[in-house]
This record gives sequence, structure tokens and C-alpha cells, in this order.
Amino acid sequence: MRHWSSATRVRSAVCNAGSSSHSALAGAGSIFEALRARKPLLVVVNSALMDNHQAELAVALAEKGHLAQCAPEALLDALTALRPQQMVPYECGSAVPVAQAIDALCGFTAS
Repeated sequence: MRHWSSATRVRSAVCNAGSSSHSALAGAGSIFEALRARKPLLVVVNSALMDNHQAELAVALAEKGHLAQCAPEALLDALTALRPQQMVPYECGSAVPVAQAIDALCGFTAS
């Protein structure tokens, strides 16, 4: 019976968080797609992965205020604590300097 009670509480918390917020697994594509769309985001990190780059990305972006993140077992508390109006909009950077540095490192020249 506890399973149904928890599921009902999570469903209620999702409804209370509002339809303008999103939750996603912590894949980089999902994260940046939501951030580019300027959607408040709660990322659920899969802590079972080895060399957990998902957690590293989610924590780094959460520390900058761009999203909220949690482990699956903390989802209900994270939904309840979610404050989308306090999130900092993500500004996309330019990949040009990185591409230029790689080109220079490889000895390519601009034509």
C-alpha cells in the first residue's frame, strides 16, 4: 500500500509544480534541450552509473542555478521544494573558440 501512497504524493507534487516545469533524466541532450527552451527543469540523476557524468553535469548546472537536481529516492522532496521562478536562465555559449583551439592543435589553418 505504501507504493500507491508514494505514487499519489508524487503525482500531486508534479501537478502542484505547474505544467510549465519539466523533469528529465540527466542525459546532456535532454538537459540542454529544456534549458534552451527556457523551461524550469528538475533533473533526476541515475546514481547507478559508473563515472557518472550525468551527476557531474546536473550538479554543475544546479550550482549555477540553471536547474534543480535530485536522486530518484528524493524526487518527492525535490518536487515539493522546486522554485522555478528562482532559476537562472541558461545562456548558450559559442562553440567557435573550442573548434578554433582544436583546429590549431591539429595544425589546421583557416582558409
